[in-house]
Amino acid sequence: MTEQLIVVDIGGTKTRVATIKNNVVEQHWIFATEKNDAVKTLDEVIKIANLLDAKYAAVCMPGPSDFEKGISLDTPNLRGTWLNFNVKQHLLKNTKLIDIFFENDANVMAFGNHKAYNLNEKDVTQFFTISTGLGAGLIINNKIFLGANRYAQEVAKAPTAFDKTNTDLGPGSLEYYVSGSWIEKQAQKQGLNLSTKEIFESYKSNLESKKLIDKGIETLASTFAIAMAFINPNYFIIGGSVAHYNWWYVEAAFEMAKSMTTIQQYENVKLLIDKFADDSALIGLNYWLKDKLEKKY
Repeated sequence: MTEQLIVVDIGGTKTRVATIKNNVVEQHWIFATEKNDAVKTLDEVIKIANLLDAKYAAVCMPGPSDFEKGISLDTPNLRGTWLNFNVKQHLLKNTKLIDIFFENDANVMAFGNHKAYNLNEKDVTQFFTISTGLGAGLIINNKIFLGANRYAQEVAKAPTAFDKTNTDLGPGSLEYYVSGSWIEKQAQKQGLNLSTKEIFESYKSNLESKKLIDKGIETLASTFAIAMAFINPNYFIIGGSVAHYNWWYVEAAFEMAKSMTTIQQYENVKLLIDKFADDSALIGLNYWLKDKLEKKY
């Protein structure tokens, strides 16, 4: 297929549009997402799509959304005219795009890495992205596993921590104890005025920082063990800024998980880092878009 493809990552604060060549971002545009104005944000996407004479696009946007129909529903980070806004129809009406596909970011990150590591239908890939928040995606039979109503791998509130204390995300929340922004918020509640970066940097010198990080390691280890028990993956692929800049944090959790599961499950799994860092969603979208087009056309 020689037609121009574009990928679009609509985030809560910024939107990115790109073309990808040989798994590298070739052309890249970035601009602020208008949190209350869907049309104003999408006008920028339309300009770029028309400039490139794009024919097919893949888009990821925050949930909850109807990804099958390309409709933004009641998304916490996007309000105003984004509520129940049909992004797909608006883009099709105002561009020369023939077709547009929608998915969430963690799922396409998982798919892109599964493909980039040359994994196949016999491989089971469990992906986690650990940054300001925490997302997940699962690849089985070379396909994104969506579950009964597309809510598979929505793991933020999963109670994987060994703690019954009620948090802002519920008791034992995976995201609360493991992700960067929530570790920082925990520190602030304890009077520790440090950024996520500073908390990790002071792990060996500050007892309170160490307690927070150790809790994150324990919770992530528990999550690894639970995934091994229920899914039996042979690959964990981990992305996100917290993981990329503090890989030791992920490795410590993976090592701890050894004591929480069977040796048969643990020795079956390899731990890998996301190949694409900050561009993971864009490149993952491109892999996924090509796969969708091959199957549909």
